[in-house]
Amino acid sequence: MVAIHFQLQYQLQRTDRLSSLAELKNHRKNQKHILSVDDSVDHQILLKTLLESVGYLVHCTENCREALALLHSEALPDLILCDLQMPVMMGDEFLKCLSLDLRFNSIPTILISASELLVNQKSAICADEFLIKPLQIDKLINAVERLLSRNSLSDHPDTKSPAAILRS
Repeated sequence: MVAIHFQLQYQLQRTDRLSSLAELKNHRKNQKHILSVDDSVDHQILLKTLLESVGYLVHCTENCREALALLHSEALPDLILCDLQMPVMMGDEFLKCLSLDLRFNSIPTILISASELLVNQKSAICADEFLIKPLQIDKLINAVERLLSRNSLSDHPDTKSPAAILRS
């Protein structure tokens, strides 16, 4: 309830600063898009609410195969958040699939896991960032902002993230 109140209050404050419908449409067009892949509906709601409250557009999928289908049919996101342990396809398998397709190589990725041990064991996974559950809000926001700002500094469309270079 507090997160929803915060989100509504934040959106109202931002909307008040946008004086015309044209400015509002332009603002939404310039928002960064994040794809969140997590089998937990609770985590999806939490991530979506939190990230949208600070200005991002967030689309959630329940598994990696659904995310791959979405990536092939929709505009590409600016960032992907992915849980490591999931049914249907594990997060590390998903990242390997992304590395095989040049269209997805430059999308920064954040891998999330409840187990630091699993992340350490999966050291061959080339995500740009690793976060351990329970997520610390400041670490999540900082990682998202750091990866998105690094990508926006690049003027060249073929520039790859460090993890993308290692994956290729």
